[in-house]
Amino acid sequence: MIKVFTLLFLVATIQLTEAQEITKKGDSLAQLVKKNNARDTDQVFEYGKELALQNDTLVSPIGNAEKLGYPWEDKVSFQFHLGTTRGYFDAGLYQEAKAEMQHAEKFLGNSNKEQLDYWYSMGLVEQKLSNFKTAKQYYNKAFTFLEKVENEEIRQDCLNNLAACEIELGNFEKAIELQQQALTLAEKLTDSVSMGKVLNNISVLYQKLDNFEASLEYMARGIQLDSIMNDRRSLSASLLNYGITTRRKALKEKDTEGLKKARSYYLKSMQVAEEVDYFQVKAAVLANLINVETDLGNFKKAITYGEEALEFNKGINNKYGVMLTSLNLGAAYVDDKQFAKAEPLLDNALTLAQEMNFTAGIQETKYALNSLYKEQGDYKRAYTLYREYIDIKDSIASMDVKNKVNELEIQYETEKKENEILQQRAQLAEKDLEVRRKNTLVYGGFGLALLLGLMGYLFYNQQKLKNRQLQKEAQLQTALSKIETQNKLQEQRLRISRDLHDNIGSQLTFVTSSIDNLQYALKGSNEKITQKLGNISEFTTQTIYELRDTIWAMNKTQITAEDLQVRIANFIDKAGKAAEGVTFNYEVGEGISEKMFTSVQGINIYRIIQESVNNALKHAQASKISVVMEQSEKGTVIEIMDNGIGFNEAEIEAGNGLVNIRKRARELGGKAIISAAPQNGTKIKIEL
Repeated sequence: MIKVFTLLFLVATIQLTEAQEITKKGDSLAQLVKKNNARDTDQVFEYGKELALQNDTLVSPIGNAEKLGYPWEDKVSFQFHLGTTRGYFDAGLYQEAKAEMQHAEKFLGNSNKEQLDYWYSMGLVEQKLSNFKTAKQYYNKAFTFLEKVENEEIRQDCLNNLAACEIELGNFEKAIELQQQALTLAEKLTDSVSMGKVLNNISVLYQKLDNFEASLEYMARGIQLDSIMNDRRSLSASLLNYGITTRRKALKEKDTEGLKKARSYYLKSMQVAEEVDYFQVKAAVLANLINVETDLGNFKKAITYGEEALEFNKGINNKYGVMLTSLNLGAAYVDDKQFAKAEPLLDNALTLAQEMNFTAGIQETKYALNSLYKEQGDYKRAYTLYREYIDIKDSIASMDVKNKVNELEIQYETEKKENEILQQRAQLAEKDLEVRRKNTLVYGGFGLALLLGLMGYLFYNQQKLKNRQLQKEAQLQTALSKIETQNKLQEQRLRISRDLHDNIGSQLTFVTSSIDNLQYALKGSNEKITQKLGNISEFTTQTIYELRDTIWAMNKTQITAEDLQVRIANFIDKAGKAAEGVTFNYEVGEGISEKMFTSVQGINIYRIIQESVNNALKHAQASKISVVMEQSEKGTVIEIMDNGIGFNEAEIEAGNGLVNIRKRARELGGKAIISAAPQNGTKIKIEL
C-alpha cells in the first residue's frame, strides 16, 4: 500500500453583504433601477448580486442598460459588477466570478474602499480557483489599502485567507505567524464564526507538521464554535479535517479502528456539506474517502469513490480538486495493480500541481510516481523521484520551521494567559462578592428552611392530634351507636316481654282458671272429660312456666352462670316436689359462677337441662337425676345423668326431645353427646 495525499480543506473567511429579496425572475438591472429610482451604490450592488444568483448565464446587464441611454457613473457600474461577482461566488461559479471581476476592473476608481474591495475579492476568487500564488499577491495588495481604510473584519479575513495560501504553498513558518494574528484579531472582535475558521486552518497546519495532538485540539475547538454558531459550511470543513487528522494518526499508530472512525467523520462531513450545497467540501470528502478505503484494503470501493470524485470536480471546474483526486485515484490504482490506469492520472496530477505551484501536491505526486515505478521495476526513475520527494519534504518540515511554529504558539499562549490572569483577577473580585452574596442567601435560606421545617413539624403534629381526636370521636360515635342499638333492642325485648306477660300470660292464666272451674263443675259426672280437662290444665300451666322462663331471658341482655344456677335450682326443686321417690342432685363447679352468656345462650342451656330432666322423669323410671355444670380447659361442660332404664339408640326412633337437645347444642357452638344403654341409665353431655 502506497502513501496517498490527504486533501485538507482550508476554510476561507469571506465578507459578503446579505442579499435581499428585491428582484423577480426576468427583471433586468435597468428595469430594477428605473422602477425603484435607484442611485444608491449599495442598492445597485444588491440588485446585481440578486440577478447573478437567479441567472448564472447573465451577460453584463449593465451594458444593456447603457444602450438604453441611462447615465451610469463608473462607481455604480463597479459596484454592480462587484455584486454580480459575489453572486457567482456564492453559487460556486468561480470562473464566471473571475470574468465578472475583469469587467469590474474597467470601472475601478481611485477610492481606497473600491481598491480594497477589488483586490480582496480578486484574492477570494483566485484562492477558490487554487491559484494560491496569485491569490497571495492580491491579498497583499488589499493590505496596502487596509492601512488607509479602517476595516478590522476584512483585515482578519485577509490574514486568515493569506495564511491558508501560505499553507498550500508550503510556507508554514509564515502561515503560523499569520494564523496567530488572525486568531488574536478574531478574539478581539469576538467573531466566533471567523474564530472557528481560523482554528480549523491552524489545525491543518499542525497536521501537515505531523503534530496530530495539537491539530485535533484546535479542530475540536473549531467544531465546537461552528456548532454553537450554526455555521454549517465551516462545520462540514472542520469535520472533514478532523477525519483527516484522525486517519493520519491511525496510520502512524497502525490502528484499524482509528481508520474506521476517520471514515465516519468523512461521511458526517459529506452529509452536512450536501445539506448546504457546499460542493468544494463534498469534492474534498470524496477525494479523502479514496484514501481511507485504500488504507482499509477496499481498493474497489476506493476506485469507485475516486471516479465519482474526479467527475464531480471536473463538473464544478475545480482544478485543485481534479489534481488531488487524480493523485489519490492514481495511487489507488497502483495498490490495485492497475498500473496502466494509474500512470496518466499521476502525470496529470503532477502537471496541475506544478501549474498551481502547489508544493505539497508536487511532493506527494512524486512519492506516488516513485511507488508506481518501483512496482513496475523501473528503479532508476523510482529512486530519482524519491530523492526529489525527500528534498521537498525536508524543506517543508525542517526543524527551524517546527521551532518557529512552537515559538509563535508559546508567544500567543503567553499573551493569552496574561490576559486571562487579568480577567481572572477581576473575576475573583466579582466571585468574592458573589460568594458573600451567596453565603447570605444560603444562611438566610437555611434559616428560612429551618423555620419552615419547624412550622411543618408543628402543623404535622397538630394534624396528627386532630386525626387521632377524629378517630376517637368516630370510635365513640360507633360505641354510642352500638349502645343506642342495644338500648333499642332492650326496649323492644322489654316491650315484647310485657306484651307476653300482660296479654298471653294473663290469657293463659284465665284459660287455666276456667278449665279448673269447669273441671270442678263437672266433677263426678264424666271422668273421661274431667281427665282431659286436667291434662289441658296441666299443659297450660306448663306453658305459663315456659313463657315466664322466656320472659325472664328476654329481660336480660346477659345471663350469668349464677343466674342459670338459681333458675335451674328452682326448676329442679319443683320437679323434685312433683316426682315422688326421685332424688335430685345439682352441682356447680368452681369458677363457673362468673361465666357470662347471652340471653339466647342462657335460655338454650336452660331448655337443654329442662328437656333432659323431663325426659328422665317421663321415660327413664329413674330414682336419681344429677345435673353438673363445670368449667374445663376447653370450655363449659354440662352433664345430665340418671340411673333409669336407659335405651338403645339403634332400636328406637329419636323423638323431638333428643333432636331439640342436639339442635340447641349446635346453636350454642358446641355439641351434645348422648350415652345410653338398656338398664344402665342415660348420660347427656353438652360441651360448649
